[in-house]
Amino acid sequence: MDKRITGAVLAAALAAGLCAPAQAIAAAPGAAVCMTAAAALQRVSSRVDSTAAPGVQGSTLAFSDVERVVRAKNTSIQAFHQTLAGVGATDVGESYIEQYANLGEQIAGYQDQIKDLEKSIKRLQADNDDGKNDALIRTLRAQKSSLEASLKSVQSSYKELGDSEDDAEDDLKVTYNSTERQLGNAADQIVMGAETSYISLKTLDNTVAELDRNLAALDRSIATVQAQIRLGAATQLDLLALQTQRESLSANRQTLLTQRQSLKNSLAILCGYGVGETVEVGSLPDVTAAQITAMDYEKDLAEALKNSYSIWEKEDAVRSANDDYEDNKTTTMHAIEAAKIDLAAQKETVTNSFRQLYHAVKDKSTLYDSAVASATQEAKNFKVSELQYQRGALSKNEYETAKDSLADAEQAEATAKIELFTAYHTYQWAKRGVMS
Repeated sequence: MDKRITGAVLAAALAAGLCAPAQAIAAAPGAAVCMTAAAALQRVSSRVDSTAAPGVQGSTLAFSDVERVVRAKNTSIQAFHQTLAGVGATDVGESYIEQYANLGEQIAGYQDQIKDLEKSIKRLQADNDDGKNDALIRTLRAQKSSLEASLKSVQSSYKELGDSEDDAEDDLKVTYNSTERQLGNAADQIVMGAETSYISLKTLDNTVAELDRNLAALDRSIATVQAQIRLGAATQLDLLALQTQRESLSANRQTLLTQRQSLKNSLAILCGYGVGETVEVGSLPDVTAAQITAMDYEKDLAEALKNSYSIWEKEDAVRSANDDYEDNKTTTMHAIEAAKIDLAAQKETVTNSFRQLYHAVKDKSTLYDSAVASATQEAKNFKVSELQYQRGALSKNEYETAKDSLADAEQAEATAKIELFTAYHTYQWAKRGVMS
């Protein structure tokens, strides 16, 4: 039996199910704004270098601490550690007996986890007035499906164990190295998913803040129209149109708040917290000018190619084809050449994708600098409007319009900031060998 298969199936199954929450807000109302904005973030007029990393304050989880917390507490990652430890502790002389035991423990463990999730789902279903727990129930069901797939894989491995004891020592080394790489990639995917969820929460915060500003503007317009109606300068239809628009925005706001809570629940699960526990998120780190300058395409590309999990998979396929050929198995030279072609194609794919990520960071950096300049200029314009208003040279409505213009500019700056951070964050993960 090729013991490398077991780790691959396990990693893929668990990673696929547990990284899903990162996409939880993709279908939100106003998604075009939701996925690109970050006005709730603190406005920064310029990027400066800083050695101070944000830490955990009270119950708030700093972005810089997400990876540490997820790797330490996520239940799937802990299962990965146990799986790898089981492989590493195998004594070839007793390997098959011990492997049976280890797999049996894994089976029992997965069964217990599945039962626990089923109990949690039943409790949530029993207290699901108006569908308030629907999102969390879906998340738990996804994890249950992932665990069931993993259970099936381990059960299959249990049945197949003992097919052969030939070259047991070499097989064990191959299995350990392969499993380590596969489970490591699965863990990376979970961490990246948690960080993406964190960023999405900040995006949702911004979108809610933007809706609040739009609602305030509508309230001013409604008040103006009501005054005009009393003077005969507007109709009830004009008022009704504004009120309908406000109701729609208010409903969208409530939907986003519901989605935000669901995403917080999902992030808490990825961080290893219990059902019903949530985590509060802080601000996102700045991308400094020094970090942008330090980007070296050729050096970074070499690192990305070296660390790429997808390339490793193709390299492993070549090694496997060669081994099968040398062992007089069914693999032919044509199969080996096909595996080599796949490997070359994957290297080209990774190179092209990485090049796009590199240029994305540079483009987002330029856009951010432009947004900062525009916001700075708009702040100066607003100071003039503010003085004019104080002197009576500007009406209340004109003053509020000027304030909205400043808010729009700050919104654009915050949007550019989160887009730059997202691009840079994705680039850094690509250097580590993880590409979404």
